[in-house]
Amino acid sequence: MANTNFTPEQQAFIDEWERTADCRNTPEMVCPHCFGTLGDSWAYEDDEGELACPYDDCGKVFSYERRTVVTYSTSIPS
Repeated sequence: MANTNFTPEQQAFIDEWERTADCRNTPEMVCPHCFGTLGDSWAYEDDEGELACPYDDCGKVFSYERRTVVTYSTSIPS
């Protein structure tokens, strides 16, 4: 049930945010329109951009952002 303290625009934003929660911070890209998983996400070179969903029954455009984490390990040489 919608919170009546929000404007219709704010509620629409909240609803969309909740609807697409399963599309954020995933190991592969997930289309926010059809929720199809793009198993070849690693093949996209750019760290962000727009992409048309490759599924024939969808084809809608969505934006994506790749987040890369760099870690280092050190040790004392033997």
